[in-house]
Amino acid sequence: SSGSKQKPKKKTADIITDDKDSKKMGLVAFSLKKAGEWEDIINLIDNLDYDALSVEFLESLVGIVGLITKYKKKVSDWKPDKKNPPSTPEHFKMLSSAELMVHHLSKIDVGIDNGLKKAAESMLFVKSFDEQYKPLDKSLNILLSASKEVLDSEKLPNILRYSKINMCNN
Repeated sequence: SSGSKQKPKKKTADIITDDKDSKKMGLVAFSLKKAGEWEDIINLIDNLDYDALSVEFLESLVGIVGLITKYKKKVSDWKPDKKNPPSTPEHFKMLSSAELMVHHLSKIDVGIDNGLKKAAESMLFVKSFDEQYKPLDKSLNILLSASKEVLDSEKLPNILRYSKINMCNN
């Protein structure tokens, strides 16, 4: 015996057991947490406050929402003492970052089918609209001014009338 005591193994929830999913979700959770505490993030998403969230945040959220949905029931059904849902800091320390993300963000789905997915996709669309619109802006303005010229033209109706008469006479 070496005399050194072994640390007790940290008790974990082990809800998300698929390593690939867990790692992917853990990375996204780390990235999303840069925007603030989970409760703040939930409020921003609930309020569709896309201005407060980056395009990268929203793209990550849209990309991970399927996995959040996949594990939502499993995480929400977890009871650390086999009877009650998690309520103490010790309970939440048992959750991995991926499990914590699912625990918090799945609250957004309450009352709305696929609420988190719809909110994330809507915010990403609105946030990225300007970037998608800018390349079209010049062409749309040219088309708009050409349409106005056609509508405002005093000569065009006469030309069209004249060409219709000529076509009928031929």
